[in-house]
Amino acid sequence: MDLVRSILLDLEARTPNLANKEDFGYSQVHVAETLSTTKEALLYHLILLFEASLIDGWALRGLNHPPGKSLRLDSDYVFHVVPRHLTWEGHEFLESVRADEIWKQTKGAALSLGSFGIDTLKELAHGFIKTKIKALTGIELDTE
Repeated sequence: MDLVRSILLDLEARTPNLANKEDFGYSQVHVAETLSTTKEALLYHLILLFEASLIDGWALRGLNHPPGKSLRLDSDYVFHVVPRHLTWEGHEFLESVRADEIWKQTKGAALSLGSFGIDTLKELAHGFIKTKIKALTGIELDTE
């Protein structure tokens, strides 16, 4: 999950040329080095972020090759993603885990659960943010 957060922070900091559909300006090798991970781990997490609708970009689909079956080029299987920008949902998630203090609390709580997903992380982060708002302002935000 640290890598997911790092990828989102890195992608947010980029300024894509949205008018040029060919210029994504994203070198996976360079980004992997910057984030201290492997290109394979980066690509895997980009695919997960794309499938979770947290990022948008260019996705290569097809090449589904189930064991014992012939190669299919018409499948929905995403095997490569070149990110372009965060989606609205991606920005929302990133805002909920942007602060280091909130991220540490969120990760700690999630790890104590033993099993968690993006939605759980987001809900935990929102809970910690609401607690912090109440401590700073005395205002309790609606919990629904």
